[in-house]
Amino acid sequence: MLWIEGGEAHLTEGGFAQALEKREKRRALAASRPKPDPSKKPVLVAPPPPAARKPESRYSKLKTEELERRIMVVEERIKVLQDAFTKPEIYLSAEKTKNAQSEEKDLRSELKDLESEYQGRAQ
Repeated sequence: MLWIEGGEAHLTEGGFAQALEKREKRRALAASRPKPDPSKKPVLVAPPPPAARKPESRYSKLKTEELERRIMVVEERIKVLQDAFTKPEIYLSAEKTKNAQSEEKDLRSELKDLESEYQGRAQ
């Protein structure tokens, strides 16, 4: 006999009397189990915070070889600018000196970012 109760199907050999007997045994077994205390709610554990990651730099998508090449290009350009400061056509012109100093400052900032990205990959 097939007995469906509480969303569960139970198959019993024999007739109604055997099915009823098995049902009573299931109920007795369920009653003997300790019931969960409704006042005690399950403790929900918050997922751990994501690992602190450094924000990606604008150079993070470059391959290491390209990063090394850009570092060398920037270092060479800084060297050229420093040599230019010794030339009279640069140091005698306030505008050219100011432009060269501004470019050098930007290049040094870029070099710092490039080197930081490069060193971060080594760790």
